Amino acid sequence: MGEPGGPRPARCDRGTAALVLTVMLGLVVIVASAVLGVTRFAAARGQASTAADLAALSAAASGDCESARRAASMNAAVLRSCEAVGQDFEVSVEVEVVLAARHTRSVTAFARAGPPE
Repeated sequence: MGEPGGPRPARCDRGTAALVLTVMLGLVVIVASAVLGVTRFAAARGQASTAADLAALSAAASGDCESARRAASMNAAVLRSCEAVGQDFEVSVEVEVVLAARHTRSVTAFARAGPPE
């Protein structure tokens, strides 16, 4: 120990800035990945909703579910159900979304449409 009022012992701060920068960069990557996943999920939800609307309209216009399947397929969705309810058609479609490496989720959307008047 040094004398009171004397010189302080030297501290080793070498590498501290690199450590702090590495931790901050890691946090930025984690936050960016989370934002990207949320953005992908939101885009897939919109895509599924559009595909369901178009599939329901197609089925209502043609009177069959085959046209709904084609419309869903053209919008990168899979037709999960198609049911005639009176003159209306109710459909559900599913879109797969990749949120992160090896993590996929399904987004399902429903729509109902009647014949053109």
